Amino acid sequence: MEDTRTKKWLALLLSFIIPGVGQIYNKQWKKTIIIWALFFIGVLIYSLTESDLLAILAALFLFVVWVYQLYDAYKEAK
Repeated sequence: MEDTRTKKWLALLLSFIIPGVGQIYNKQWKKTIIIWALFFIGVLIYSLTESDLLAILAALFLFVVWVYQLYDAYKEAK
C-alpha cells in the first residue's frame, strides 16, 4: 500500500516540475506526446498573439492542461 502511495506522489511531483514527465514515469507515452503538443500549441498562441484576450485564453488553456496532467499522473500511477 505504501509503495503505491509513494509512486503516486512521485508521479505528481515529476509532473509538477516538468509537465508530462509524470506520464513518462507511468509509461503513458501517447499521453506524454499529447500533453507536450498541447503545451506547445498553447505557448505558441500565447507568444504570437497581439490580442490581450487571446493571450489570457491561451494562459488559461495552459493552466487547465497543467492541472489536468497533474491529476492524471497522480491518478494513473500504480
